[in-house]
Amino acid sequence: MLLFGGQGSAYFGDTWDWDGKHWTQLQDIGPGPRAPAGMVYDSDRGRSVLFGGVSQNAYLGDTWELYEHPEPD
Repeated sequence: MLLFGGQGSAYFGDTWDWDGKHWTQLQDIGPGPRAPAGMVYDSDRGRSVLFGGVSQNAYLGDTWELYEHPEPD
């Protein structure tokens, strides 16, 4: 499961991965800080897709995709 962004006293732009037991923060990749963006997993293409959100009082309409390359054997 992936978690991106959010809002507290500021907008967040970090990405976290949950493996069922532990949260791991991914490298600083992807869009700038925002909340509340929509995110879904596209199982046909094996990618997480994030759309829109709000940042610093601006509405965002961009789309980002995250996919992981398989690790070599």
